[in-house]
Amino acid sequence: PREGPPRAPPRRAWESRAPRPSGPFPPTDLLVAAYVRHCVRKMDATLCFGPHVPGVGREPVSAMQQQRHLKILAVAIVEAVQRDFNEGHAVLVRGVPLTTDLVERIVQAHMKGLYADHEDLKAALHAANMEGEEARKAERMRIWGYA
Repeated sequence: PREGPPRAPPRRAWESRAPRPSGPFPPTDLLVAAYVRHCVRKMDATLCFGPHVPGVGREPVSAMQQQRHLKILAVAIVEAVQRDFNEGHAVLVRGVPLTTDLVERIVQAHMKGLYADHEDLKAALHAANMEGEEARKAERMRIWGYA
């Protein structure tokens, strides 16, 4: 549960900003989409990988932990959106209700992309390390005549 005073509804928070925003209040669909995107990106980047291991980095968590994260995050996002944007009622985005099933699919797609990027970066790092090792070997041969 969130601690502290309840948040002002988005429109009131927008209007109370100083300096006052010059443009019109953004559509609720856009605000909800940005809110959901931020939640998914932040939580996936934080909770889809284990602790940092020197020389290895942050490895993905187990499949069981991924599924648990997926279900908990979907429920939490839907509850947060309903609380912050529609006083506890269902929220529609472009006429589609924001449900836990929809958010689960969004989170899962993001996790897959995150893990694919992780594997690509891991492969690139491995290739760079191999090139560096070959360059060090060549430098040792140049300086001392043996590797």
